[in-house]
Amino acid sequence: MPRLPRFSSACALVMSLGLMSSGLLSLAALAPPAAAQTRPMDITDLLNVRQVLSPVVSPDGKYVAYALSKMRNVFAGAPDGPADRHLYVATAAGETRAYVTGHVVVTGIQFSPDGTHITFLARIGTDARVSLYQIPVDGGGPQRLYQHSGDILDYIWSEDGSSITFVAAPSENPDTTKLVEKGFNAKVYEESVQPNGLWRISTKERAGFAEQIKVDGHPSSITAVPGGKLMAVAIAPTPHVDDHLMKRRIHFLSAKNGKVKSVIKTPGKIAAFALSPDGRSFVLAAGVDQHDPAATTLYSGSVSKPTLNLLRSGPFAVMDVDWLSDGRIATLIQEGEASRLEFLSSDGTVTAQIPQNGRVAHMIDAAGGRIVASISAPNMPRELFVFDGDTAQRWSNHNSWTRSRAFAKAESFAYTARDGQSVSGVLTYPLKKKGRVPLLLMVHGGPEAHDSNGWNTSYGDPAQIAAGQGYASFMPNYRGSTGRGTAYSKQHQGDYAGKEFNDLVDGIKALVETGLVDEKRVGITGGSYGGYASAWAATKLTDHFAAAVMFVGISNQISKFGTTDIPNEMYLVHARQWPWENWQKMLDVSPVTYAGRSKTATLILHGLQDTRVHPSQSYEMYRHLKLRGKAPVRFVTYPNEGHGNRNAAAQLDYAYRLMRWMNHFVRDQKEGVPPMKIDVLEALALGKELPRSR
Repeated sequence: MPRLPRFSSACALVMSLGLMSSGLLSLAALAPPAAAQTRPMDITDLLNVRQVLSPVVSPDGKYVAYALSKMRNVFAGAPDGPADRHLYVATAAGETRAYVTGHVVVTGIQFSPDGTHITFLARIGTDARVSLYQIPVDGGGPQRLYQHSGDILDYIWSEDGSSITFVAAPSENPDTTKLVEKGFNAKVYEESVQPNGLWRISTKERAGFAEQIKVDGHPSSITAVPGGKLMAVAIAPTPHVDDHLMKRRIHFLSAKNGKVKSVIKTPGKIAAFALSPDGRSFVLAAGVDQHDPAATTLYSGSVSKPTLNLLRSGPFAVMDVDWLSDGRIATLIQEGEASRLEFLSSDGTVTAQIPQNGRVAHMIDAAGGRIVASISAPNMPRELFVFDGDTAQRWSNHNSWTRSRAFAKAESFAYTARDGQSVSGVLTYPLKKKGRVPLLLMVHGGPEAHDSNGWNTSYGDPAQIAAGQGYASFMPNYRGSTGRGTAYSKQHQGDYAGKEFNDLVDGIKALVETGLVDEKRVGITGGSYGGYASAWAATKLTDHFAAAVMFVGISNQISKFGTTDIPNEMYLVHARQWPWENWQKMLDVSPVTYAGRSKTATLILHGLQDTRVHPSQSYEMYRHLKLRGKAPVRFVTYPNEGHGNRNAAAQLDYAYRLMRWMNHFVRDQKEGVPPMKIDVLEALALGKELPRSR
């Protein structure tokens, strides 16, 4: 469907590739087993998780192509790297087949205009760059359509299939490459980066030649406008992340020469985007103003005169959107910890709703009279579902291993904060309860994000793994989170570490009052803004936490501002004040200020390539706690990681360190510090005998 895609890096090498003839699933495989012995999830089960991403329906509705994500099994000899994304195709419930597999990252899945081929982006075999591929809808080997001098990031077909217009990263200058080889590798900060380009190739003639279409700015994604005369291109003024977040706008360009015909002048961030079947109108999820933390309000407008008209808003978030052939608009709504599919008329009237009770929908697509979605549940990673009326039928079963695991109950938990504000989040119970249990508080980043009651187990948020080890875990959608409307997500602005983090302590108090949680055994973890929350918990709020695991987190709001790649976003949607306007205020909301109070055992982890929250934030936190704190502290760095761990080995290392730290200081309340090495991880990685105590 025509919308703005999220970016992912496609840079994996292929070890194996092709059509898996035994990839069909029987309908019986979708049924639960008659009986099965179960055990709790453990960290190695992360290698089993398969997630359905980016489902796309063929024009005739007969095929659904999607990416299937899986962590690389480095224990079994796979090379370390980011999660593989394979190409799969489904034709009915239980009938799914792998088309492209191996150590490859498939993105940009589309169908050719005539519906005979699936096209996608990947780096395969000896490819120097992410290239454009096609494969017949009925299977076969992938064929490379075009390899550009830079990675291809997004593309559209012309309606007659005669050409493809694409966005590509800048190519490397041969002279620069030679200089780097000789050791001249100096870079001019922020000035060295070059914008993406817009290009067109013919699929009929001169297939090896790409014609550049001149655009002013940095294009990032492209959508075809029905009718063939226009294309919608998301363009930011520069390649800088700050501009991509805050100044990216949809430009309607001439499909012939790239001339700008009109621009959707949104006041803030933009996200999901779709066009009407006749190409005359659009819908767009956008921020209500430049201070809106997230693009979760739905607008409509005319392509010829793109003035925004409010279409759908409320105490929820519009996560995805598509315009159906019958004139209705399908929207994916997430509200609190739940989700639903809504159908709107062109004036925004809600004509139907399909709640996803006990499940969460993440992405939708529609074509050929068919609507599909990737859907998860607390005991089910994302699978492919197809809607039939007001019901969703499951078509894929990529996680049959879950039938031999025991999963804990998870539900939305609501409480009232100290000032009367209603707050909620996802509570996962321990598998076995004997008396009050330890609590693991898992705080999401952003804070313009939210946790839903779907699949919530990953290397950084081990909900079901923790449940099997005796913990209750809580993922609070504290003030500043999305999913409850713009007013709620703005409540944290200008109040760093104030009401937003008081919500965390108030959540603990509410859980203690239920009789579930032991208030003396509470741990907290999170990444990015969740890492900031963890650092604040370990210092200013240290009396409430036995342990903290801070990941790519903020420790000093002054130096963070001076080292981040999103200073304008930080000012506009978070601080609402420049540091130099009140230096003391920024120090007052910095965890390092209170490091001398810390009695919380703190584990700090950071990727050394992080440009969002510079690694120096963790160095500062470590040094202050080491010199001034009263509790154990350890600092772990990941040399090849950035703002979050992408590679399998780093994710597994992180997961083991996180759980071991919590077990030592929270669950078991031990003295001293755990060993530096992780014996289990080393044994699995090197094929040694597992230690007796796991």
